[in-house]
Amino acid sequence: MENEIEKKEYAEDEISLLDLFAVLVRYRKLIVLGTGIVTLLTILWLFILPLFAKKSSVQNAKVTYTVRVKSIPISISERLPNSKEITPIYLATYSTQRLPFLVEKIKENNVFSDTNDMTDYEFNAYVQGLIKEKTIEIESSPLGTEYSIILKIPINSIGDGTKLVNSIISDADKEIQNYYIPLIKTLQQNTEVSIQKAMSLQTGASDISSLQSLQEFATDLQEFIGSFDGFLSLRGEPFVVPEGRGRVKKTVIIFLAAFFVFVFIAFLKNAIENIKADPVSSKLIADAWKAGK
Repeated sequence: MENEIEKKEYAEDEISLLDLFAVLVRYRKLIVLGTGIVTLLTILWLFILPLFAKKSSVQNAKVTYTVRVKSIPISISERLPNSKEITPIYLATYSTQRLPFLVEKIKENNVFSDTNDMTDYEFNAYVQGLIKEKTIEIESSPLGTEYSIILKIPINSIGDGTKLVNSIISDADKEIQNYYIPLIKTLQQNTEVSIQKAMSLQTGASDISSLQSLQEFATDLQEFIGSFDGFLSLRGEPFVVPEGRGRVKKTVIIFLAAFFVFVFIAFLKNAIENIKADPVSSKLIADAWKAGK
């Protein structure tokens, strides 16, 4: 008895699979033609159209600009306030990453998209989105003497990207100078005063040693200020890596999506025809339709 039940269930499963396969065979033209047409249009859009439309063929690139940060000699930095926490590399990356600062710079040199119709609030959110999506990134180097500004922009906009980065570096450098230069000049003035006092009051070997130390420190200050030409500068040419367009991947995804959509349409058409051919099912659907009004 149990064997008979198992055979019956197996037969029902086999019939069910055959019915499904029969539907696919019956509507094979719809599935094949529909999927083929959608795939062909996708290939034309992704591979052929860019050959004729320049705007469609624009390729993005990941452009890395390396910014060199000039360090302050240890003999000077150790006498500055908060020298362990506040360093030129810290101030440089902090200034560059500040949202208001980036908003101002990108407004002047926007290489990402056309934003002329945006309000100030919308533009602020737009720049915040660029940072969140890593369209613009700031990466610090473990060496502590440089950091990177990374832009994801059209490959034909690298020149404009360089203008943007130069503008960022120029203004960030001014902010760092506004912090350090007054401190260093004050330190220089105080050192000169200390040297004059030491020269007038020296009486022994220890005083002479202190005076020599002050004079050496004054020389370090003078050499740093005399050779100083800024804290930030670009190191070499930007490193450019073209980004893949992902056209093959998109084509495969659209092909599979189109295939399953047309398979669904085939089963839907088959179900509708079966309902039309069965008076009981047709009446049941009609009654349900009326009840839903």
